Amino acid sequence: MQANNARFLNNQRDIEFNTYQNTNSQGQPIDNISYFHYCDFTTDDNNLFSTHHENVKLSGVQGIVFNHAQFADNRSNLDYASLVTARKGIQGLGSTFMVYNSLFDKLYYGIYATSSNPNRYFRVYNSDFSSYRGIYFNGMDNVIIKNNDFLVVPGYDYQGPKCSDTYGIYIDHSSNFDVEDNLFVSSSDGSTHCGSIGIITQNTGAHTNVLYRNNFIKFSIGIEAIGTNKGIYPHQGLMLKCNQFEENAYDIFVTPGKTPSRPAGIRELHGYATNPNTTTLSGNLFGNDSRILVSNFVNDGEFVSYFHHDLREPRVKPYISKGDFYFYEMPFTFDYNSSCPVNSHVTPFSELIVEKQDAQFQYTETEIILQSHIDDGNTELMTQQVEMAGDGDAYTTYQYLMQTSPYVSEDVLTALGAKEEGFNKAMIRDVLVENPQSAKSEDVNLALDNRQDPLPAYMRWQINNGLYHFSEMEVMRHFMAYQKTRHDRALNQILGGIIRNEEGFENAPSVEEILAGVDDFRYQYMLAEWHFGKGNFDQGMQLLGQIEQEFDLSDEALWHAHEDKLGFYIWLNQWDQEEHPGYTQLPEEALQELESYLDATPRVAGKALSLLVLNEAIEYEEPILYPDVVLKSEPAHQQTMPLIPEMDEEFSFRLYPNPSREYITLDWCFDSPQMKGVIEIRNAAGVLLDVVQAGNQCDQQIYPLTQLRSGTYTATLVSGNHIRKSHSFVVIK
Repeated sequence: MQANNARFLNNQRDIEFNTYQNTNSQGQPIDNISYFHYCDFTTDDNNLFSTHHENVKLSGVQGIVFNHAQFADNRSNLDYASLVTARKGIQGLGSTFMVYNSLFDKLYYGIYATSSNPNRYFRVYNSDFSSYRGIYFNGMDNVIIKNNDFLVVPGYDYQGPKCSDTYGIYIDHSSNFDVEDNLFVSSSDGSTHCGSIGIITQNTGAHTNVLYRNNFIKFSIGIEAIGTNKGIYPHQGLMLKCNQFEENAYDIFVTPGKTPSRPAGIRELHGYATNPNTTTLSGNLFGNDSRILVSNFVNDGEFVSYFHHDLREPRVKPYISKGDFYFYEMPFTFDYNSSCPVNSHVTPFSELIVEKQDAQFQYTETEIILQSHIDDGNTELMTQQVEMAGDGDAYTTYQYLMQTSPYVSEDVLTALGAKEEGFNKAMIRDVLVENPQSAKSEDVNLALDNRQDPLPAYMRWQINNGLYHFSEMEVMRHFMAYQKTRHDRALNQILGGIIRNEEGFENAPSVEEILAGVDDFRYQYMLAEWHFGKGNFDQGMQLLGQIEQEFDLSDEALWHAHEDKLGFYIWLNQWDQEEHPGYTQLPEEALQELESYLDATPRVAGKALSLLVLNEAIEYEEPILYPDVVLKSEPAHQQTMPLIPEMDEEFSFRLYPNPSREYITLDWCFDSPQMKGVIEIRNAAGVLLDVVQAGNQCDQQIYPLTQLRSGTYTATLVSGNHIRKSHSFVVIK
């Protein structure tokens, strides 16, 4: 169907496309050639129906185009919250469609799209949305929403017996999307009851996704991220980049959701310790001077390392924040045009493949070097050495660990932090300080917290200073994360370009060929989904089996997700496509079983939801959440090392073991934090051999005896030209 300047007025449903695959003369699948140019889809008070369906329903079709279309519901006294009279503009079920230069006004949903096949997508460019809820999509990859305007009136401003929340875009169980350069405007007074949200993402998973260069003005919440929007590795998941926030109550809200699962939150690395240029930082501009501001950034998920430009532009860092953050200021000055450049054109395949290959080469080359450095290339052996070390060989292992630093792995550092015998506290502290990544490790900190004989507070303070700088190992890992992000972004653009048949991809390989060469379980799962989407269940199940054999899925969250995928596709394969085309008309018992997958891993839950919607077996209300009513936010102060903990100590000076062969531990504590001193090491004749600085009020220091022969020596603590205490010790070689 091809329509120009047509008007569809007061129909119960204007257009319905049912499942149909168009083909060319060789029988190959091609897009539908239907389009609607300059068409109006209007409902007003002269309609004859008490209930209305969506204006356009698309079921299992591909390639429908809407250009300069207007969808409007101009009836009086609409009750949006109860769904009695409200209608949708376009509803897409397992379909592909394009929208350009169009208007969606006074609808309940402008666009509502869902698919159990992630390779169905839609594009929306240069369109205006002034509806209760702008765009909702679930279970769809490669969606593009660019250069659109969203006017979102808060829910409390609508009439009716009850109200609900309004939003611009809701991204549910979907990935590899391009949502950028959109303007979102509301009129919120800061209320969190029936408020307004700009963009909501829920369970977008571990793929490299980004919300880029969007503008949010006067919302209850600018961006809300619910559930699993990250992977188990720091470079995986959703990045919020180069968005601008003005006059919002909350700029960003990250929440694990009502039924949280691991991992929860957004991408851990928002920037890098080794940023190559101004474009790789977070680049968001917060509404620090908003008149209704409660908090710029509430993070109830897992921690985020947030790298921002220098504070000559103060909005690059949230003024008020709550949650687990590390903020790092980098030596780049923010300029919106250069720090956040416009993605103005489609990059052709020939350029993207070079970008992907270069990123992969640099990642692999760095990984090989790093693996040879970490634990001297043998983490298992070094962990065993730490766990088995006793009084006789702990010092040798300590020296080995110090020589290997800062390339000691989290496994080894965790084992050392838990070690109660062999290593003394100063040894443990020294190694952890030389490996600042230990301060950022949940496992290492948990091991230290659970010690029966805990480290003194000042040692934990010394270790925790590692929060504020990065080791060479961390810098290398961040460089690898940057290259992995480059690789994934290029790969995602390649896949999207092929699937969307974009210009510049005419000579690109097939999706199967591209994915088959990617050594990453995320993309191997994507390849399996591609096969399942085409009905190739044997190939899909074979690939799931290979993933289980070839990749490390020992992490509980990864294994749980893998089991969900196996179970779901075994269940899906039992339904005959001739009897249940497109998995429609499923029996009641099947639909009940399908509901159990709504709590599965995000990709599976999204597919289950789409099939339930397709079978009209669920009344789904997408979750919209708000921060705690009583919010304990505070200014996000400049990242500085915390003050050393207060110590109410009496003067003491000890050394041990005595006698000793390899080392002694100097252990002192002044009775005043202002006092400093030195420890003089002398031989039996009184000759000064060495001077050790005692610059902290309390501390312990390992002193090697390598240069000392067998004999008797003295260690004297001197402060303010006064001898405070002296000890003799014996060296036995």
